[in-house]
Amino acid sequence: MDELRELALQAFQQQAFSRVRGIVGYHFLQLSADKHDYILHESLISEDDLPSIVEHTNSKHPSITFLQIPMDRAQSLQITQAAFIHLVTSMGLDPQVLYLIVHNYDGYHHLSGIDNTATEFLGTSPFSLIWNHRPQSQCTIALILVRRDSPFPEFLHLANTYRNHLANPRLLPFLAILYIVRVFDRSTAQDLEKIHYVEARTGYGPNNPISPSTRFNIHDISNWLKEIGALQAYFANKHRQLDIVRQIIPSITQGNIQNDQDPLCMALPTIGDIVRTLDGYITYLEERSKTLVSILFALLTHEDAAASADLAEASKRDSSAMKVITILTMAFLPATFFATLFALPTLQWDQDHIIQRRFWVYWAFTIPATALVFGLWGGMLKTRRIGRWLRKRWSEDRTRDGKRV
Repeated sequence: MDELRELALQAFQQQAFSRVRGIVGYHFLQLSADKHDYILHESLISEDDLPSIVEHTNSKHPSITFLQIPMDRAQSLQITQAAFIHLVTSMGLDPQVLYLIVHNYDGYHHLSGIDNTATEFLGTSPFSLIWNHRPQSQCTIALILVRRDSPFPEFLHLANTYRNHLANPRLLPFLAILYIVRVFDRSTAQDLEKIHYVEARTGYGPNNPISPSTRFNIHDISNWLKEIGALQAYFANKHRQLDIVRQIIPSITQGNIQNDQDPLCMALPTIGDIVRTLDGYITYLEERSKTLVSILFALLTHEDAAASADLAEASKRDSSAMKVITILTMAFLPATFFATLFALPTLQWDQDHIIQRRFWVYWAFTIPATALVFGLWGGMLKTRRIGRWLRKRWSEDRTRDGKRV
């Protein structure tokens, strides 16, 4: 075990830290109970005071303490390395947990500590929860590494609801699975609203009648595909998180010889039923979203074909317009030609000698200019071929020059 801890410390050297000057303090939350009342303490703690806060955690009464350390999108901890290591040491966490942190592990992990104080780790998408319980003082200390939305408000509400069980060493994992289930219940309802919205707009399903001739905007279909595609990724992640919940549930009952009398253990069957139902419903929404994606792709293909048909029709109209212009040009071309011919000063139609001595000047300019126009047109059509021929000749000349040298 010591070797694994040493390897974990070595791996943790790769962890990125980026102390942000804008952070004036770290969120600290403690709920404790004495003989008469419950005490809630919430404040912002400076980096220098973090270890001392942990060391002076209320040891007279049962309590649960949370410390929040934010992370940025690059998974960089918003704290200095020295302060974080000092904090982990002050909490008495098993150094093996550092390996889970640096590699962004998810799932539930139970680590036996150096002094037989177990360190527990719960990794989820929005946050990682690391904690241990001190049986002597009946205190639980937890470190929350937040990637996105802070779970503090929800955890505070749940901890306050279950404040009568602060001395229970399995309270925090119980609150964790309850938190995940409640968050997923809300987000799944929002996901269903998105699916309903797209189904209503596309006319999918018996409750959303829509005319078969209805046309859709390709941009709207693309946006719907993005939303439903993102939902499929969320559903897959929820399945993983619910698997983690199923892993935690047995750990709550393990080692508790009074499961039949423990209120937390008595609530687990109900939570297990909710997890199974929620997981099945997410699977249903997942299949529903897959069908909707297929429909959206069909609509996208249909609209693309319709747009191509419209483009062909527009091209046909343009072609008809060009034909009209061509016919008009052909109709006036003879008259224009003869008007120009009769207007030439080198042709005197009222004289006995119609063709004058300077008539050759007209042909001297007309014939070369006409040839130049056709030559430029042909060159523009064969630009690539001429370029390849020139490059080939240039390469051959360089090869011959090299052989001569």
